[in-house]
Amino acid sequence: MNYEEKTKELWKVLFSQNEVLDCMLQEQALIHNEVKNRNWVELQNSISKMSAYGDEFVELDSRRINLSGGDFNLFYTEELSDLFAMVRTKLVKSKIENEALSKYVSATRAFINGVIDECVPQNRNVLYGPDGRLTRPRAESVVLNTVF
Repeated sequence: MNYEEKTKELWKVLFSQNEVLDCMLQEQALIHNEVKNRNWVELQNSISKMSAYGDEFVELDSRRINLSGGDFNLFYTEELSDLFAMVRTKLVKSKIENEALSKYVSATRAFINGVIDECVPQNRNVLYGPDGRLTRPRAESVVLNTVF
């Protein structure tokens, strides 16, 4: 494959990755809202879509790496640099969105564990962490009946 054909194919792959990332970012925003609004059915649907987008992106990425043949200087050429920058920017944005959601879920879990420990203290077995320190087991999940 000559340089022009390789550049055209790489452009197509990067363009497809850019479109998949657009879909992933929209789905991430939906997932964030569904978690905050506790819409679990829609959350499951969004997670399924996100998984499919992720699989598609991984497939495109392996194709991109195979086409480049390990020569990453191709992405900094005049034909590809703008599109490559857009893809990388969206990847960073997606990573930040994932970290924000992860922190939200972790903070919420810690809050709920604190409330449960205060309201319903339980004597649990003593556990030791990987570093040998004493740890208290925490509730993995909580189901609350909102009808009182």
